[in-house]
Amino acid sequence: MFKSKPLLFISLFIVISDILFVGVNYYSTLNSLKSDTRKWAKDQQHIFNLLLEEKATSMQQIAMYVASDTNVQRLFLFGKEMLASKGGDFSAPAVQYMRTKLYNSVKSSWTEMASKYDVRQLHFHLGPGSNSYLRVHRPEKYGDNMDEVRYTIVDANKNLKPTKGFETGRVYSGIRGVVPVYATNINNEKVHVGALEAGTSFSDTLRILREELESNITILLTQNHVEKNMWPDFIARTFTDKRTIEGYYIECSTLQDVKTFLTQGPILKAIRDNLEADIIHVDGIWQFCSFPLQDYHGSLNPSLPDAGTVVVWRDASDKWGQVQQSLITNIVFSIVALVLIELALFTGWHISQNHLNAIISRQTSELQKLANYDGLTSLLNRRAIEDILQREMSRFNRYNTFLTVMLFDLDHFKKVNDTYGHNVGDEVLKKTAELIQTVIRKNDYAGRWGGEEFLIIAPDTPLDSGVQLAERIRNEMATYEFVEVGSVTLSIGVSRCERGEKLDQLIRRTDDALYLAKKKGRNLVEVGV
Repeated sequence: MFKSKPLLFISLFIVISDILFVGVNYYSTLNSLKSDTRKWAKDQQHIFNLLLEEKATSMQQIAMYVASDTNVQRLFLFGKEMLASKGGDFSAPAVQYMRTKLYNSVKSSWTEMASKYDVRQLHFHLGPGSNSYLRVHRPEKYGDNMDEVRYTIVDANKNLKPTKGFETGRVYSGIRGVVPVYATNINNEKVHVGALEAGTSFSDTLRILREELESNITILLTQNHVEKNMWPDFIARTFTDKRTIEGYYIECSTLQDVKTFLTQGPILKAIRDNLEADIIHVDGIWQFCSFPLQDYHGSLNPSLPDAGTVVVWRDASDKWGQVQQSLITNIVFSIVALVLIELALFTGWHISQNHLNAIISRQTSELQKLANYDGLTSLLNRRAIEDILQREMSRFNRYNTFLTVMLFDLDHFKKVNDTYGHNVGDEVLKKTAELIQTVIRKNDYAGRWGGEEFLIIAPDTPLDSGVQLAERIRNEMATYEFVEVGSVTLSIGVSRCERGEKLDQLIRRTDDALYLAKKKGRNLVEVGV
């Protein structure tokens, strides 16, 4: 039995609609993954810069601790005066004697700093400029001038203020903190002697980042930057073929054989093109991002070229598998729907019309649910909770009310997945969502922000009430015993919305508070400022 022309047109229309449905859903899911990758990239850069600042501050504090020793101050001043009396001759026995005395006075504390605090360099400099007086880490090397390389030292001696940041010296690139050194002379006057620098490498910082972000990180320095600053013989010894790629030297990486990875065509092209964030397919599927690395001098003068590039990537196989699974599910769903509709068409025009309307209605309902709710926890998904937050922020600004936001993160959740498996981890996430919903009020909104993170929006809620609510949730979670894993704790960041504030600014403050809670030991509530 042949179909009438109207039925043929309807069938053709249904087929085209199914194809469009599959295509739209596929590209929507793909774009969602790309959006997630762009946000992830911004987070990587933000956290990297925070840790770099924290490490430089730590080096500055160590330098300040050593420079506050009156015996160190006195010996440094005597050495400077002796050098001046000998016409700047570092080889003079009296000058060598004073340098040795200063070295012996800090040798024991230097050994402890190097072992406990990852200090790689302790360096006394004479001003003006940057004239090496004593490298405690390498006492046999001294007397060289580094004015065109060590701007942290030059500025500390010139402005008599502490400096800090990433900088490439003659021997190595490091994170440095510098303080001016003063001493009391024989006339009981406080005089400026020079500067003291404490420095470390990127290795420890990258190790912390690797554990925190679960991503691989590589520091690339441009060949122009390295060759402008470092001694040629050191470059030849340090940056062998294994640590050289097109236009860059590999300074440090969390991956041992990183050159093999970085020199693959798509990866190398992404680095060369300064690609900020994307999904890259090469020997696997990776979320990839890169961002510029400025040294201390470049941070003061943005017109200077970047010192290098920070490259970060992580395995995205699971995320990409979800995209592909979504495509397969939509295809299967569309085929099943098409078959059902075609069967209905054969039974009669009116029956087929009613049946088609029912299917379309059901599909729309399911799509709306998929669009707004997280499939695992049944909480609002990321997109839906962001839309609600944007709406509540508009209402907050329009009616001069209160608005508090809370960002939760399960502590050591990766360990739960690794130890008990993802099925147990999923049960923990679902139970966590249930616990949150039992504590929050009817007019509050709870959503899954991503992974093991949850976001709560508390409209008409002052900050102190929001903190109390967060503490109740944290306590409820800490006292609940999961069947297989026992207790699991939450770290929480809480922020109130400020007048005229943008959504990403509010989220960033709340995320910073969450990061601070993690840093302070987890199972804490911290307020974003």
